[in-house]
Amino acid sequence: MQIIMSFFNTIGLTGNKLRKAVEQCQTQNEIILEIFRIKKELTPVECHKIFEKSTGTSTPLTSIRRGITQLTSRGNLIKTELKRNGLYGVENYVWRLSL
Repeated sequence: MQIIMSFFNTIGLTGNKLRKAVEQCQTQNEIILEIFRIKKELTPVECHKIFEKSTGTSTPLTSIRRGITQLTSRGNLIKTELKRNGLYGVENYVWRLSL
């Protein structure tokens, strides 16, 4: 069984601060997965917009990309070959829920 950390502690958090950061990332991943259960196929930018609207929070796009990457590594999501326009007219890959 592969263990994947949800929070990359590059800033050296310890104790309660580290625990809260890990919990926040796990919660973000759960919300991202639920969004994909409802919407099926999304780019990270599309997921980010839905995430912020549904949670009422301002969340960095990089956090959503991290979550999508981790959920892909765990086999919950699959990166497709499809692309859609994202921010600034740049194409983004589309992910979908794993069957």
